[in-house]
Amino acid sequence: MQTGCGERLNGVSFNARSPLVQATLIRTLSLIAALTLLVASQLLQAQQVAAKAPDLQTVFEDKPRWEYGFGAASVSVPDYPSSPRSSSRSLVLPYFIYRGERVRMQGGGVNAVAIENPRITLDLSIGGSLNADSSSNPLRVGMPDLDYLFEIGPRLQVRFLDRQTGDGMRSRMNWSSALRAVLSTDFSSLSGQGAVLSSKLNYRLDGLFDPRLSMLLSVGPVWASERLHDYFFEVDPQFVTADRAQFDASAGYLGTDVRVGMSFKVRPNIRLVAGLAASVHDGSANTDSPLYERDNTSGFALGLVWQIKRSAGTVRVIDN
Repeated sequence: MQTGCGERLNGVSFNARSPLVQATLIRTLSLIAALTLLVASQLLQAQQVAAKAPDLQTVFEDKPRWEYGFGAASVSVPDYPSSPRSSSRSLVLPYFIYRGERVRMQGGGVNAVAIENPRITLDLSIGGSLNADSSSNPLRVGMPDLDYLFEIGPRLQVRFLDRQTGDGMRSRMNWSSALRAVLSTDFSSLSGQGAVLSSKLNYRLDGLFDPRLSMLLSVGPVWASERLHDYFFEVDPQFVTADRAQFDASAGYLGTDVRVGMSFKVRPNIRLVAGLAASVHDGSANTDSPLYERDNTSGFALGLVWQIKRSAGTVRVIDN
């Protein structure tokens, strides 16, 4: 696996001339283009039936155009898929949310919205994950550390349900699927790591037991390109030891994620959040890798969000 530096872009090194990186980026962009064309071919028909959506009663909401404040969080997540060892972080950071007609900064990323109606949203989304120190994992000692991962690509959301009941509860359900290019960085170099495809069923229930309480559940499979599986599970010849055989990883199924979360408004501008995540990797593409550890892993997050100020003006958006 090449990690050498090449050209420098805004202070970040990128081995853009590497044939492996170029081929990876070409394959990733081709996958993104193919998915976008496939989705676009179905959008016209979907938009025609969007107005006939009896189960989507309260999709659009008036939200502040902008708001800012502080967030505090403690997060623990597996070092990599199938690893029982976790990376933990505790952070206090400012946050800023902007909701425009087409560009939005929220949920820890930037979204470029192409289509938004009561049934469908198509946007460009960003995600990421934490780094991990290989020296703290016996299976990876002597191997390169795992850098921060950043993801970018199109996401399609299809809403099935958004209904309020007479007792003040509100139920929401949607399916979302995202195809994202993956980049790794230690903030001194940047490398392409292929692509990841995820598909999730999401359910949210507001007002259960208390009008200030929201409960969330999501479940769905994840697939990844060979390049990303290589990053997690491949063992090159120079890293072979008596207990770690050489292994050539392959593309395919990475696992299924299950997440449960809650949000509770202590005050109108203060919200507590908590979440549990579990991943099932049994049957994934590289269970024979010496770096593969467990079929099931888990993580958690606890946090507090304090909104300091919000705009007087509002914008009508869909809140999932």
